[in-house]
Amino acid sequence: MTLISCKTCNAQIAKEAKACPQCGATNGEAYTAVRFAGLIYLALLAGLFYWLWGVFTPS
Repeated sequence: MTLISCKTCNAQIAKEAKACPQCGATNGEAYTAVRFAGLIYLALLAGLFYWLWGVFTPS
C-alpha cells in the first residue's frame, strides 16, 4: 500500500483512497483508472458509430 500526502491537510493517506479520512478532500490519483476506462469506452463507442455510419450510408 503506497501512501501519499493529502493536498489539503497533508495527512498520509493510501493512494487508492477516494477521499481523505481526516478532511474529506477527494483524491484525484484514485480516479486515474476510471478515467482511462472511460476513454477506452468512449473510443469503442466512436468506432461502433463509425462502423454503423458506413453500413447504413448508401453508396
